[in-house]
Amino acid sequence: MFATNFTSLDTHTRFTRGEDNLTVFAQKKTTTTGKEMANSFCKTCGTLMFRAGAFAPGSRFMRGGIIDDHTLHDTMLKPNVEIFTEHRAKWVKPVDGAEQGKKMGPFV
Repeated sequence: MFATNFTSLDTHTRFTRGEDNLTVFAQKKTTTTGKEMANSFCKTCGTLMFRAGAFAPGSRFMRGGIIDDHTLHDTMLKPNVEIFTEHRAKWVKPVDGAEQGKKMGPFV
C-alpha cells in the first residue's frame, strides 16, 4: 500500500557501499507506461533499493528506507508529489502540500 520513493538523477547518485551486492530484474509487462523498468535488489536480503525506467532516462527512483540520515525525511525528502492517488485507501490522508497525481502523475 505504501512506498516512499525519491527521484535522483544518475549524475547526483553516489553509493558509499554495497553497489557490488545489487542484482537487477527488468520487465515491462506490468508497468503503467508499458516501458521497461529495472529493479535493483540487495542480493543478501532482497530489499528493493531503487528502480530505473525507460520513461525517465538518467533518473533513479530510490526507496526512502535506504537513507541512513533520517533527518532528511523531514527536510529534503519530504514528499512533494503523490502518485496513483486514485487508489488511495479512504482512511489515508493526502500529504499536506504535495501535488496529487493520478496514475504516474507528472512522471509520464
